[in-house]
Amino acid sequence: MSIANTPFFSIVVPVFNTDQKYLKRCFESIDSQAGPSFEVLVVDDGSTNGAGQYCDEWAAQHGKFQVFHQQNKGLSAARNVGINHAVGDYILFVDSDDCLVSDALTNMHAPLLAVQPDVCFCNTQIHDGGRVQTSNVFEGSHARLISDRERENAFLDIVAGVTTYRETAWGKAYKRTFLDANNLRFWEEIITMGEDLLFNLEVLLVPAARFMYSPRTIYIYAADHDGSAIHQYRPYAEKQVMDFLAYMGKKIAPYQSNSRVQRALIHHEVRFIFWIIYAGIKNENNHSSRKAKVQRIKQLVHSHPYAEALKHCKLSWFSGADRVKITLLRLKAYGLYLLL
Repeated sequence: MSIANTPFFSIVVPVFNTDQKYLKRCFESIDSQAGPSFEVLVVDDGSTNGAGQYCDEWAAQHGKFQVFHQQNKGLSAARNVGINHAVGDYILFVDSDDCLVSDALTNMHAPLLAVQPDVCFCNTQIHDGGRVQTSNVFEGSHARLISDRERENAFLDIVAGVTTYRETAWGKAYKRTFLDANNLRFWEEIITMGEDLLFNLEVLLVPAARFMYSPRTIYIYAADHDGSAIHQYRPYAEKQVMDFLAYMGKKIAPYQSNSRVQRALIHHEVRFIFWIIYAGIKNENNHSSRKAKVQRIKQLVHSHPYAEALKHCKLSWFSGADRVKITLLRLKAYGLYLLL
């Protein structure tokens, strides 16, 4: 591809068994983008429901789309295939059950050209159970560089497991040369959850990197359908969390003497207790008896690092609903917790 024909944006869409109606919605939202040039790199991660064939059929009729097929290796590997084949100046990630707003690329183009940041954070619209809300990832009404303090707070929020949508891979534009120069890729081995958090944790730790905030909404996150990751049953949730914490621990080791980092890590460990119970114990697809579920919660909160986190966390760090959960766990009222 000649320099003159190089696209400004490379849009990476990983696909695994996504329902055709969501794929169609996603692809249409991208294909209808006006303004700056772009390419679309669809990576079929070993789909078994015909999604891969649908992607091929779509690409055959839409010249900006390319499809890559691989055996099932996970979300991280699929995204890395997209990064490795991208030629655009900036890379965007779009999950195949989400979509872009109609003028996403146009709204990003001018600020990116003017500032040339390494990463641009944009706002996200969340659709959940009929409710629609916009998450403003930073403050302000004009495109601007992010301050060192804001960068530090974003780092701490990721360590703490706080949902701000700064931690997601989508809703952002990453300069391709920045990713390549710093060997930034999604971690493919062992990690099967929290890929976005770990990726952006490494991104935020790159010295002298330039981060920009553009207050335009570019992304629609569909959290309100059964296929969304937040609704999935995770029978191996505890192992997934331990793998995640081990990897994150290595990355933040130089900063763990900092009291704010220590507090953030405890906060995340407590939130992981909630998540393990929700995704791995209370989930409707877990058909274990109530007694077995209560016993599993008891074992969880008495194990490392969760026992220590429950002991040392302060209720003031959490919202009202989470304070109730912590109180019930501290009182060993595990049966009541299952009723929440």
